[in-house]
Amino acid sequence: MKLLELVPGDETDPAIVSRMAEFAERILGKGVVVARDTPNFIANRIGAYGLLATLRAMEAGGFTVEETDAVTGPAMGRPKSATLRTLDLVGIDTFLHVANNVFEKTDDPAEKAAFEPPKLLHELASRGWIGEKADAGFYKKVKGAAGSEILSLDPATMTYVPAAKPSGASLDAAAAARGAKEKTKALLNGKDRHAELAWQIVKQTLVYAAEKVGEIAGSVDDVDKAMRWGFNWELGPFELWDAIGLVASAARMEAEGTLVPAWVKDWIAAGHASFYRREEGRAAYAYRGAYRELDERPEAISLRGLKEKSRVVRSNAGASLIDIGGRRGGARISLAQQCDRRRHPGDDRGRASRRCGATTTPSSSRTKGAISAWARTSCCSSWKPRTRNGMKWRRSSGCSRTR
Repeated sequence: MKLLELVPGDETDPAIVSRMAEFAERILGKGVVVARDTPNFIANRIGAYGLLATLRAMEAGGFTVEETDAVTGPAMGRPKSATLRTLDLVGIDTFLHVANNVFEKTDDPAEKAAFEPPKLLHELASRGWIGEKADAGFYKKVKGAAGSEILSLDPATMTYVPAAKPSGASLDAAAAARGAKEKTKALLNGKDRHAELAWQIVKQTLVYAAEKVGEIAGSVDDVDKAMRWGFNWELGPFELWDAIGLVASAARMEAEGTLVPAWVKDWIAAGHASFYRREEGRAAYAYRGAYRELDERPEAISLRGLKEKSRVVRSNAGASLIDIGGRRGGARISLAQQCDRRRHPGDDRGRASRRCGATTTPSSSRTKGAISAWARTSCCSSWKPRTRNGMKWRRSSGCSRTR
């Protein structure tokens, strides 16, 4: 897991927090978020709420295990393990402790009700069907004469049945769309029961994240980073809210009787249409009634930001040569081919196919004559250093989104 949440106490020296964050980022390669000292911190607070909201929506709508995971997986910009498979991996007994941690410590009746584990989880735990470590949970793998078979739980009868792949117009639309934003919009814009399930889950999770942002985290950006790095969501709650349309979705929520947090309504009333914005290559996020620029580490290079600043030296359909500046001068090539997940075992976002953000850096400043040869080479075609026109090239960063 990339996420590391640092939780300073009331008397913790800020300099110590800064040094620990720098060590964790530079040496350990972690994504550091400073969290407040509250139950479950950030990621497990929002993540556990979302899992419980999903279970309630699944039960209320009579959805199968497979349908629930089909809706809450890649179709929503989340890992293939989705919701119920994730619970099997974590362990249902472990998750009960996580949920009870908030249930027992919150004084808010509505939040206490939201974190009360459903009877289904208690029933599974009492039977010892606590997930993968017990060989049975929401899913069960059995061996038969024809080989291994995956069974799924039928909650109505508490028996296992052959798993079936769900289908539907909204799921098909999401599968055909490219990127987490477009997939989620396609799913939510559907008119079938799967689209309604997705909306109920997303709506509740976004509102809860907005209610808790000041209590558990310092900013919307901290919440988004915690969910991307901790739960492998491609979009954090506020990034997702922007993707589906902040103004329109908030209006829909209120029309359906869902209370949108006051600060969100004030933000919209002030004329803002999103929590994030980009201007002249700089990103900013909503913070106390105004946009605040994102802190960017000096050693980090945002290719998207450089492109927005017109630093593209040369480009074609396959790649762009970007001036990254510096005293000695330097350039990077941003490749635009589609990545093959099978050749990218290190892709921590778990996408089957996605636009590659890998960059390559020449070990010499002599780029002329080598650009076209490298641009014609897919980033997926080789992971070994290559020599082009007498120059050695190295892959300098993996598939990672830049904002």
